[in-house]
Amino acid sequence: MRWKARLWDIVACFVAVNLFVMLLDGLLKTPIYSIVSLHSLIISDASINDLHYLVREETQDYEPKLSGDLILVNTGSLPNDSVRLALSNLIQVLDKYQPKVIGLDLVLDSNFIDLGTSELLKTLATTPRMVIAKSPQIGTLNPVISPSSACGIVSFPDNQSTVRRYSSQGNTFGVLVAQMLKKDSLAAFDESTFFINYQTMADGIYTVRSPEFDVVLLDSSFRPSSFLMLEGKDILNNDSLTLRALALLGNGRAFILGHLGNTNLYNVKYDGEDRHRVPPERQLVNREKSMFGILIHANAIENILNPELRYSCWSDSLIYQTIRALIILIYIYYLLYYKLIKIINIFFSIFLISFPVIYLVLYLMTFQIYIDLGFVLIQIILLEDAVEVYQSLRDFILKKLGYEKIHF
Repeated sequence: MRWKARLWDIVACFVAVNLFVMLLDGLLKTPIYSIVSLHSLIISDASINDLHYLVREETQDYEPKLSGDLILVNTGSLPNDSVRLALSNLIQVLDKYQPKVIGLDLVLDSNFIDLGTSELLKTLATTPRMVIAKSPQIGTLNPVISPSSACGIVSFPDNQSTVRRYSSQGNTFGVLVAQMLKKDSLAAFDESTFFINYQTMADGIYTVRSPEFDVVLLDSSFRPSSFLMLEGKDILNNDSLTLRALALLGNGRAFILGHLGNTNLYNVKYDGEDRHRVPPERQLVNREKSMFGILIHANAIENILNPELRYSCWSDSLIYQTIRALIILIYIYYLLYYKLIKIINIFFSIFLISFPVIYLVLYLMTFQIYIDLGFVLIQIILLEDAVEVYQSLRDFILKKLGYEKIHF
């Protein structure tokens, strides 16, 4: 029966097309010889959803209110020749202000000859309530830690060129910090990863010499729209304003230590250490690595602490996946058996990037509803060519097997 042959043909084509798209998507994200990224050469790592942050920044109709539970400490200002010794002293000073947790967003390599290594190992072993960074890709120091401390993975999932997703697993750096802050009151996640609802741009910090800090001094319950950043060297040098901030805000909060720029450089913006491409960027294409990793973790922790900030990702739901699969199946049917209908491929692609669709996606994001059209757009763009490749391969195999007389 012709309809049976067509049914098997459509299913086989659907499987082949999806394998082709997933394989190509994986290849596009794989660096060649760790020098050139094929992903950035062939397609731009941009997403319709990223426009949300650009619109929000331009219109200034959204002012995030952070929890105020996180205080960032820049280790980039510590002396380069004795950073481990300075880090040990810094942790000891911060612990005196009774924070709920100290997070160390620095992956310490297994070099035992660096000055201050033994002192740092002793500090990590005796300081309670710490979350110490580890990375599966890097050989780490693996220190002995106190029973109330933990090691958390700081690498971001899925080898993302632009960091959009964050892991919600219990061994993740941000999740462990949030758990020590809020204990058992955290709302659970439905998926193993989530889209970060960034609350700040790449420059989302203020210091003790910023106007925001003056407001905090007057009202300690004030919820700022950026993260307080203290310089590690100022803490060790007993800077009066910095010590005042620690005395006022340190108790019961989280200190996150990490690299926020080497202050020894002429201009910190040229410091590329631990920077990443992120959606809240003023450029949609040819993005620079603008946001420090510690600030990405801080934004993710805010999402973990505050469920109202989290996106409800409709494109991860079974209903969305089923509807998408049905549309692709119907589309494959027409591409296989009605040649003139291929013009719809152009229409479909234009429709997915049309103003009404973009407006709807961005409008839903203001209500924390996330629909990721990136993979669907890749599917539609590649579908016509993928079906043609499948037909040629199918006909070749059937001919070799002696089934070339099958009529679809």
